[in-house]
Amino acid sequence: MLLKFDEYRIQFKPTGSDASLWQDAMKNKNETFSKILDEKLIVQYKGKDLNYKGIALKNSKYYFRIANSKKKRIEKDFHIQHVKDEPSSSIFIWNNPNEQRIFIESDITAFTNSKVLAGIFERALNMSLYDYNLRAEIKGEIEESEFWDLAERYKDKITQISFKFTYPNLPSAHRDISEDITAATRSLNADEAGISFTANNSDTLSNINPDNENLVNLNRAASIQGMPVGIRVKGMKMQKTGSTLKHFEAEEIDFEDYDQLEKFADKFFNSDTDQ
Repeated sequence: MLLKFDEYRIQFKPTGSDASLWQDAMKNKNETFSKILDEKLIVQYKGKDLNYKGIALKNSKYYFRIANSKKKRIEKDFHIQHVKDEPSSSIFIWNNPNEQRIFIESDITAFTNSKVLAGIFERALNMSLYDYNLRAEIKGEIEESEFWDLAERYKDKITQISFKFTYPNLPSAHRDISEDITAATRSLNADEAGISFTANNSDTLSNINPDNENLVNLNRAASIQGMPVGIRVKGMKMQKTGSTLKHFEAEEIDFEDYDQLEKFADKFFNSDTDQ
């Protein structure tokens, strides 16, 4: 049976009112992240503590499996029983400072979808990150093709395109964004920054195609960060990307086999060593 994993990025932001602590907090974010992953996390859902196991793999990679406690109805010989069931889902993490990637299994038997598990894991991380003046956001990586599909569907009818970006701590995304936007966002400790392109009066925007390198870069940066791109079309409400996450399919995992977990991690992140 093939398992589906959705791709996310972990992004860190400084917290607290003391700006003098922000720089150190962000400078050490990945070391801090590794430290809390190696410690005991408090993982909760709907007021209940969840069982989990965490394993440190090679090259800043980690594997977590989180179980959801449920009651299961079983009928046998016309007798009904309710027994405790703990279906679980897997999480693979790559704590590379340039990437900060995470793959989360989408398994409805354990959790409704990968977004639910992402929220559970994010809350667990933030309880531990609080003491380090940091917080984490886990956002799904959007398929870049969504933007181009909308651009083609509403060709010659687009009057505005709006991009939003989160706090600049993910080099793989922010290398495609203006240094001025990145620097200003960081200096202001702003959660988000944005840029919009609007056509004149009754005109529409032109050159909205994959040959426009500037547009390609902006769409890539927003998609990596999980920030939907807004497209305003004549006579319609704002259209947005974000309905489809990047995903990866894999064969069933024996989560008690360390060597297999290592192989899966390398396959997911397409790397044998940190870059």
